[in-house]
Amino acid sequence: MFCLLKRCLGWTRARNFSRKLIVAALALFYVLPVALRAQQPFATDDADTTERGEFHLEFLNDFDVLQESSYPARMQNTGNLTVDYGLTEHIQLGVAIP
Repeated sequence: MFCLLKRCLGWTRARNFSRKLIVAALALFYVLPVALRAQQPFATDDADTTERGEFHLEFLNDFDVLQESSYPARMQNTGNLTVDYGLTEHIQLGVAIP
């Protein structure tokens, strides 16, 4: 690529363009990780498995206003139910119903 730039732009302009390209790439790699950070889990998140012999029930109701492309439907209400049962201390069996 540098040889093509050298022919098209001349030596000095090609070298300056290459430097600007390298600086822009380094700036992108410096800024990109900041943009890719994720949110911490909520305080109510439970990453543990369900205790042995116990049930764990979760219910979520999601109400959305749809985009114009989804018309004539304007709104959507979705309920999700999840039931987990602890088989052992580290294994749980789960069923999700959308």
